[in-house]
Amino acid sequence: GTLFPELVSGDLALTANFVGGARTPERASLPDDEILAMVQEELEALLGTRGAPTLSRVTRWPEAIPQYVHGHGVRLAAVERLEERAPGLRLVGNWRGGVSLGAAWSGGVAAGRAAASAMGALVGD
Repeated sequence: GTLFPELVSGDLALTANFVGGARTPERASLPDDEILAMVQEELEALLGTRGAPTLSRVTRWPEAIPQYVHGHGVRLAAVERLEERAPGLRLVGNWRGGVSLGAAWSGGVAAGRAAASAMGALVGD
């Protein structure tokens, strides 16, 4: 199966694969053909895929996904204390509340509502 069945047909599958990250950042610097071979081998082992891909593309987004390293919770607590002391200030991003686009979007909407509410309280609305 696939998350977006309307994008593929028949016995094809569509995957997005991430290489590198905090544990193996050097992999993201490999040549495209090595990355594609590594991903194909892993998909065969994990999902049982067979044969060469119909279409492959390598796109690099350095440091695109935050890595929640040791001490991240302490930093989040400091941000929350700052927001408590500064009504109307809200800090959001994929480093807080989830790395997905949906999580970042939801965090932005919630922050906007909280800031608007705080500002309304400050001006007496």
